[in-house]
Amino acid sequence: DGSYAVVEDRAYIIRDATGRQLRMLGAMQDITARQQAEEKFRTIFDNAAEGIYQTTPEGRFLLANPALARILGYDSPEQLMAERTDIGRQGYARPERREEYKRLIAEHGAVTGFEYEGVRKDGRVVAIADEWLLSDGAYAANSAQASALAINSANFLMGGFGNVLVLTGNF
Repeated sequence: DGSYAVVEDRAYIIRDATGRQLRMLGAMQDITARQQAEEKFRTIFDNAAEGIYQTTPEGRFLLANPALARILGYDSPEQLMAERTDIGRQGYARPERREEYKRLIAEHGAVTGFEYEGVRKDGRVVAIADEWLLSDGAYAANSAQASALAINSANFLMGGFGNVLVLTGNF
């Protein structure tokens, strides 16, 4: 029909015992739908009002969206991921709470409604109700929303929904 498709192409060279090339074996797969789904996810991820992210059990960000960076006081997800390299020590007012959270995830595979005091880049402490999900050895954001309020200020911190700081995931 003359339309274009995005494809993934793989090729392997078959060799004999001496290393001489005998033939090439290849496979091609149309990945247009997968690419469209990835673009849709990326748009949702980048434009979400909630902070969405994924971390390692050791406390490094693997992925963070712009809302999370903004909520935590960073200029970009890249700055957040570069500067916050030990989430337990840098992101929790009481680092032992992260260890408790990790233990619960290891026991149950997912945790909902876990509350702790988090720390923004500017040092302000926020109360966070959080959700985690263990996925392929990394901690990933669940789909539910969690809200956070300022503790060290008479005013609420500004976040994704005006007076309430909203984030999903762990830090």
